[in-house]
Amino acid sequence: MEPVTWGIIGFVVMIVMIIIGIHIGVAMALVGFLGMAAITNVNAAFGLIQTAPYSTITNYSLSVILLFTLMGQLAYHSGLSNDLYKAAFTWLGHLPGGLAMSTVVACAGIGALCGSTPATTSTMGIVALPEMKRFGYEGGFAAATVACSGTLGVMLPPSVLLMLYSILCSLSIGKAFASVVIPGVTLLLLYMFVAFLTVLCNPALGPRGPKSTWKERFQALYRVKDLVFLIILVIGGMLTGFFTVNEGGAVGVAGALVVAAFRRTLNFPMLKQALLDAGKTSAMIFMVIIGAMIFGYFIAISRVPGELAQFFGNLPFHRNFVLIGMIVLYIFLGALMDELAMLLLTVPIFFPVIQGLGVDPYWFGVVIVSVMAMGMVCPPVGMCVFVIAGIDKSIPITRIYMGIWPYFAAIGTLLVLLFIIPDLALWLPSILF
Repeated sequence: MEPVTWGIIGFVVMIVMIIIGIHIGVAMALVGFLGMAAITNVNAAFGLIQTAPYSTITNYSLSVILLFTLMGQLAYHSGLSNDLYKAAFTWLGHLPGGLAMSTVVACAGIGALCGSTPATTSTMGIVALPEMKRFGYEGGFAAATVACSGTLGVMLPPSVLLMLYSILCSLSIGKAFASVVIPGVTLLLLYMFVAFLTVLCNPALGPRGPKSTWKERFQALYRVKDLVFLIILVIGGMLTGFFTVNEGGAVGVAGALVVAAFRRTLNFPMLKQALLDAGKTSAMIFMVIIGAMIFGYFIAISRVPGELAQFFGNLPFHRNFVLIGMIVLYIFLGALMDELAMLLLTVPIFFPVIQGLGVDPYWFGVVIVSVMAMGMVCPPVGMCVFVIAGIDKSIPITRIYMGIWPYFAAIGTLLVLLFIIPDLALWLPSILF
C-alpha cells in the first residue's frame, strides 16, 4: 500500500484505540511503531522507539512544562487560590451573579499561575463550588460556571497548550504567550458578562451576596498582593524580554517558594505534596508527548500532512472556510478526548496546511486553544465537566451540561472576534517582539 494509505489507516486505528480507553500516549506510540514498520522496516521502527523517548525528555525546551507545573502547585498549596477567591467576592459578590463572576476572576488568576485547565478546574471546584452552593446558587449553574471558567487556564500565559504548540511548530513561546493575552482577557470579560446577564435574567439561579465595605475590599485586595507579585514577576518578565520562558519558569518556582515562606506555609509536608503533584502531572504530559513524537515520525513519512496541505491549498474556497472546517473538527475531538492529546495528534497534520494557506501561526495557535476550551466543556464528554462532576457527585452531569451553553456562546463570540479582528492576537506580539 501507499504510505498515505498507511497514514490514514494508522490515524483511524489510533482514534478507535483512544475511544475504547487505551492511554493516549500508548496508543500513539504503538500505532507509530507499527506504522513505521509497515512503511519502512522493523529495524527502523525499533530504532525510532530507542531514540525518540530519550530525545524527547532531554529536550531543554520542555523543561518549562515541569517548572510552571511546579510553580502552580506551590502557589496552590500556599493558599493563594482561597485568598484570590475571597478578594474577588468582596468586590463583586453584591452584584447579580457576583459569586459566579468572582469564580471567573479567581479561575483567571489560578490559570495565570499553573497554565493548565484540569488544574484550574479542580482547584476552583474544591474552593468555589461549596461556597456557591452555600450561598444558594443553583447546582447546575454553579458547576457549569466553574467548569467553563476553568478553561481560562489555557487562555492565559503560561498556557501549557500554547507551550507545546510552540515547541511542535518551532515558534517563539514568548511571542505565543503575548498573542493570547488580549484574547484571554476578552474571554474573561465575556464570561463575567454571561454570569451577570444570566443571573440578572433569572435571579433564582444565584442570590446576591452581602455588600462589603471599602475597608474590607482593600484588606482583601492586600491579601492577594503575593499572587499579583508572582504573576507580574513571571508573566511581565517574559513578555518584556527580561528573561526567557525557561528562565521565567525557574523564577516562578523561586518566587512561589519565597511567597510560601513569607506566608508561613512552607514546610516539608507542603513541599513534598507539591513536588509529588507536579511530578505526576509532568509525567503524564511527557508520556503523551513521547507517544506523539513517535506517532509524528510515522505521520511525517506517510506524507499525509503534505498531501492534506496540497489538497486544501487547491480547494476553490476562501481559506476561512477551511479554517471553519478545522474548528468544527476540533470541537468534535474535544468532546471525545483530552486537549493535550488532541493538540499533539492534530498539529503535525494541520500546521503544514495553515502554512500553505498563508495563515499566521500565532493567530492560529490562539484559535486552536480557544476551540479546545470549547471542546473541554462540550458534550458528550467535556473533560472539565467530568472534573467538576467528580468533585461534587450530588449534581447530575446533565444539569451541568444544561448550564454550559451561555459560556459556550461566549467562546464562540471570541472566535468570531478573532476572525473579524485578527489583531486581537497579533497586535501585542508586534509591539513586544
